[in-house]
Amino acid sequence: MGGIGSGQLSFSMALPWNPQPPLPPLASSIQCAVTKQGQRFLTKLAANARDAKVTNKLIAKFLTSSTKSIALNTLSYLLSPDTTLPHLSSLALPFYSKITETSWFEWNPKLVAALVALLDKQGQHNEAEALISETISKLGSRNESLLFFIASWLNRTLS
Repeated sequence: MGGIGSGQLSFSMALPWNPQPPLPPLASSIQCAVTKQGQRFLTKLAANARDAKVTNKLIAKFLTSSTKSIALNTLSYLLSPDTTLPHLSSLALPFYSKITETSWFEWNPKLVAALVALLDKQGQHNEAEALISETISKLGSRNESLLFFIASWLNRTLS
């Protein structure tokens, strides 16, 4: 086989007599554990989930006292289908909205896809559609990024 520019192409392929072991399903191989700080926050949130004003204050306080990593990990935990606190998943959208206001926020299509899937499952179709429209607007003609978003969304929706 030749090198770059030699006009020859090399590739490898799994042949039927040399089968590769199957990969575990993606949804079951991803697990999200929440930090102790995130767990304390979620415990406070659970105790005050019915009071929107208190909930918003708790979210704001948590975001000002947490690192980017802890905040995003906690949001991912709320979005996870394996969360032990599914009753708090309805707070994922306000939590995400507050995160978008932080100075460190970087838009992430995989995170938005998980949120869209959750909103759709919760029957919050208008909110899900708004996030999809925002995503399409952000990604514009970047087809590869748009396909990644759609694949992530479908993976979460179908799991």
